[in-house]
Amino acid sequence: MKKILLFTFIVLQAYSGLCQLSDLHYLPPLKQESSPNYAIFDHKLYLTTPSVTSFVVDVYRGTSTSLYTSVTISKSSAGTFTLPATTTSVENNISMMDNANTGIVQSIGGLIFKSRNGEKFYVNYRGKSGSQATSITSKGRAALGTAFKWGGMPNRGGSYTLLSNSMGIMATEDNTTVNIFGYKSTCTFRLGNDPAGITSDAISITLNKGQSYVLEAPVTATLSPNIDGWLGASVTSDKPIAMSVGQLHVQPVLNVTNQDCGADQIIPENTLGRDYVFVRGNGADQSEFAIIVATQNGTKIFVNGSTTEIATINNGEYYIVPGSYYSTSSTTTSVPGGNMYVQTSKEAYAFQCLAGSTLTQTVDLNFIAPVNCLLSNKVDNISNITDIAGLTMTGGITLIASTAIADADIVVNYGANTVSLATLQAAKKSVAGTSDWKTFYLNALSGDVSVSAPGPIAVGFILVNSNAGASGYFSGFETLPTINVNVSGDGCLPGSTLVATAGFPSYAWYRNGVVIPGQTNNTYTPSIAGDYYVIVSTGSCDYQSASQSLYDCNPEVVTSVVADKNSVNSGQTITFSIKAAYLGYGNLSNLVIRNQIPSNLNVVSATPSYGTWTASGSDFNWNIGTMYPSEEHRLTVVTTVKTLSTNETQSYVLTNTQTQVDANKVVDDPSESILFLARVIPSQSNFNPHSKQVGQANFNLTPPNSNSTGAFTYVSSDTSVVKIIGDQVIIVGQGNANITATQAETATYAEKSIQTSISVLPKNGLIKTGKLSTTSAQVVNKNGARGFGAGHNQYGAPIVSLNTPTVYTKTISNITSTSASAGGIVISHGGKDVTARGVCWRRLPGATIEHNFTNDAGTIGAFNSSMTGLSPNTLYYVRAYATNKQGTSYGEEISFTTSN
Repeated sequence: MKKILLFTFIVLQAYSGLCQLSDLHYLPPLKQESSPNYAIFDHKLYLTTPSVTSFVVDVYRGTSTSLYTSVTISKSSAGTFTLPATTTSVENNISMMDNANTGIVQSIGGLIFKSRNGEKFYVNYRGKSGSQATSITSKGRAALGTAFKWGGMPNRGGSYTLLSNSMGIMATEDNTTVNIFGYKSTCTFRLGNDPAGITSDAISITLNKGQSYVLEAPVTATLSPNIDGWLGASVTSDKPIAMSVGQLHVQPVLNVTNQDCGADQIIPENTLGRDYVFVRGNGADQSEFAIIVATQNGTKIFVNGSTTEIATINNGEYYIVPGSYYSTSSTTTSVPGGNMYVQTSKEAYAFQCLAGSTLTQTVDLNFIAPVNCLLSNKVDNISNITDIAGLTMTGGITLIASTAIADADIVVNYGANTVSLATLQAAKKSVAGTSDWKTFYLNALSGDVSVSAPGPIAVGFILVNSNAGASGYFSGFETLPTINVNVSGDGCLPGSTLVATAGFPSYAWYRNGVVIPGQTNNTYTPSIAGDYYVIVSTGSCDYQSASQSLYDCNPEVVTSVVADKNSVNSGQTITFSIKAAYLGYGNLSNLVIRNQIPSNLNVVSATPSYGTWTASGSDFNWNIGTMYPSEEHRLTVVTTVKTLSTNETQSYVLTNTQTQVDANKVVDDPSESILFLARVIPSQSNFNPHSKQVGQANFNLTPPNSNSTGAFTYVSSDTSVVKIIGDQVIIVGQGNANITATQAETATYAEKSIQTSISVLPKNGLIKTGKLSTTSAQVVNKNGARGFGAGHNQYGAPIVSLNTPTVYTKTISNITSTSASAGGIVISHGGKDVTARGVCWRRLPGATIEHNFTNDAGTIGAFNSSMTGLSPNTLYYVRAYATNKQGTSYGEEISFTTSN
């Protein structure tokens, strides 16, 4: 998701949704590893509402239709109730399941909360022992969906027999099929009293309304795959479910032997975003970090406004953004309140590890909402913030707010007190990389806490008591627009309707990034498959939903193969990257990808992300088996080229078979052509480095020794240091450069390059003693005076002020699905020759020559550029650039979208 407009007048246009307020909440159970001293024993629920009129919330356990309890709540009277306590050997089987009920569909776990007349309220679970604590914030109806990722943090602690990772789900309708897949094949899960009783590569279960299923990945050894092999696994269903994640117990720091508990409820993939602001707690860097889990391949992660991604991850993979990226950072001390801005190129889950103190046993886990102009404008309220199931803790809140909100308009109440404006402003921090958000850390709060403002905000809390830490996050999950698919009949198009969140003033529907004319309602019935999203508008706030892929009723297997080089010689290595994706509604079975490998290649290794690899001659089968909707697997095949006797072209070809019929409406890329050249790589040596001085004579290069007769050509990496004409080197100025010698191919030998360095030292000057010196104060200039003189060099010539070039970007033209024409105008070289110019582009703002770029001939004046290899129906950002010895400058940024 992305925010389309800036926060212009957002103070007057704030969306009126209220955080995780909902009339319906599901709280699935979790699982912890218990022992006499390390378990959450006390469990308590806190129900609050901003309503001044009291109302009743009914609570049901599991599938039971009988009331478990009823709670009357109002703004002035929060409702709480305590669950049965855990003992050293028995869990309560409501919030925490015991061994016997783990890994098994059961009807007694979890709670359902309903108000009798549709009134909205918060639900906050808090659990503690003397040394452990955690908090789970229910997300209400926003938690219900059909596609999730199992999130959390790597569990690397030293007391591994106590460490556990769990997830719990509850069904909202009968006959709900749930699939769990995408974890490492070496992961094992608890089945009753057997901690490693589930060993299958995928799990499929059926649940009725109110039934739950808890899956636990206990860490049973120091190098157990359960440390993080489950992280990023997919959980999908054919009807809405709720899902919570918990690490009970957890220690992210390698080999540290103490631990705490972390847990939270998450939302489905169709409600995620791309922009996240994190506010750190009281821990040192090792306990304060962000975890990003990708839902799509090629997800780039950007931190604090950098235009260069810190990492690129694929669907189901995770990346940890270290605590050193916070605006306040320390490896030893507490520096609370620092912030960090993380953007992703595609929708992703964001989790936060934070701590109540510098003690690593005080960590907790928060699930973070994306920041956006639709965040709610109040959190009213967090009940008795320092009470965690009877354990009194200390701490405060983290607050993210739009910069369009005046500080004086943010009201933070706690108990009978109000945070003063001076305290608020002293705690304020700007956020690097965005001018839209500011953050606050307010410590030493107690009692009921409420926060309000005339614009979007997000609120969390972080608490500590000795060895126990706890946290929570309250934000506008329910305010974000989502798209649900209502499938009718057999699901064949146009039998499916897309339904966006109702209640926004306007809607605009897009297919594959192109607006659909005339579609301005919150529902749309497509006639063809594709990726759809909707942009909703309210006042000056425009917001894009996450994409929803829509398929026809027939299954679609999409395959592709890409080689890292397409022209090879004898003995070279070539690597093939193969992908297999499944698009459809039901499960795909018995999928086999046949790999027909060129006979000129020997297979060195084959590494599948899933499945097995079997060989027979030049035919190799990648056996995948069952695939679930939207699942994708990857295969890497490394090969070497045999000794070649003739030049020829051969192809690597993929074919697929499966039980179902492949619709083949989505274009595959199942072959890769390779040109095999019967040439030997030449042996080269003795291309020696050079050391010269400004003013010395030009010289000719001596080519490297080689067993090939191919002619050498030479290129300088910096023509402001040396230029090369033919094999003659012209010394231009002081500095260092590389000289690349490239030997042309012959009928017998392949092309090969070799590189050397050249260092050009400054010219010496003559001082009064008759000695040489490069010290400007001692050099005798042309007027006989000592020193270069102001504004002059040792030759008495004026010193020219140097700058980077000045360049403008031309309008984009000749746009196709994979190419476009661009260019620029260099109007000033900045006092030094322009050595490179062209355009650069990417899919996010801030393109630089670190991304895609052209290198176009010429220096001053206009130039034309051609951008190729673009993706269809994709938004790109383009800037012209020009480089001289002083550096690179860029023109204004222009965006365009390729054709479909």
